[in-house]
Amino acid sequence: MKEMSYIADKFEELGVVPVVVLENTKDALPLAKALMEGGLPCAEVTFRTEAAQESIRLMAQEYPDMLVGAGTVLTTKQVDEAIEAGAKFIVSPGFDPEIVDYCQEKGIEIFPGCVSPSEVAQAVKKGLKVVKFFPAEQAGGIDMIKAMAAPYHELRFMPTGGINPNNLEKYLTFNKILCCGGSWMVKGDLVKAGDFDKIQELKKEAKELVENAIENSKEGIMIFEQFMPWEEAVLTSTNPKAEKINFVVFPSNRGGFCVHTVPKELGSFENRKSLPKEWAGLRDEKLQEVSKIKTAKFCHNACFICTAETREDAIKMAEIAQRT
Repeated sequence: MKEMSYIADKFEELGVVPVVVLENTKDALPLAKALMEGGLPCAEVTFRTEAAQESIRLMAQEYPDMLVGAGTVLTTKQVDEAIEAGAKFIVSPGFDPEIVDYCQEKGIEIFPGCVSPSEVAQAVKKGLKVVKFFPAEQAGGIDMIKAMAAPYHELRFMPTGGINPNNLEKYLTFNKILCCGGSWMVKGDLVKAGDFDKIQELKKEAKELVENAIENSKEGIMIFEQFMPWEEAVLTSTNPKAEKINFVVFPSNRGGFCVHTVPKELGSFENRKSLPKEWAGLRDEKLQEVSKIKTAKFCHNACFICTAETREDAIKMAEIAQRT
């Protein structure tokens, strides 16, 4: 399966992709300005209205650094219209092999909707790295995504539909979520009313939610700066004052850094937090592929996860395990 594209990397960096419905092209540029100034320079303009194509054109021309794409794309004709207008990516609500093939032939990134293992299997066969999960909340939410991600561990998801400030964090703290699509900060009534200051304010709040979700996903990890025997590291982390610690990172006496789970109690083999299921039995090369950390080396049991050459890579491994 190919590496993620620049578009997907940018989505992951942003955390939230605004899903926009524009009834009138006059609103395109004020909205784009609000998005840019609100810290989310991206928009999925849905083909639910006749204003979509021209709105994409205006936004792409006026703000060339903005990541503007087309959503709710149902036909190859709409793909052509979106590309002609300057769209940088295509999103479809369901998995349509014809549209996927057509986008790949045209060389434009496609994120089709997948809500079942059968659709995910088709996406994998097409070489896709990221798929949309829509409608997210109605289709089973984060629990459904986790269930599907277990066998298809190389795929990542972009849930859209029912995402809001109250549930955004629970999605973003799962490492198989690339980003979330959301419309709560670009509601149609705000656009129609021309309340772009409010939209900009909501955009900034959305960005803060993303940053908080990422920051919270780092909690639960204790990092030691100097070497100590792993027994001592685990003993320290099982102190009642450190009850929320799930993983410890510490320098190894053989070089590099170790990542270790924390048991629920001393002498127990049951961890406070289970390791990602897809890590079971992985060889070094596969672990490196799944984690994207080239120095990771898998260790021998369910408690001692791995070693990595640098402190930063070891922390990344712990963060991945913590978020899963």
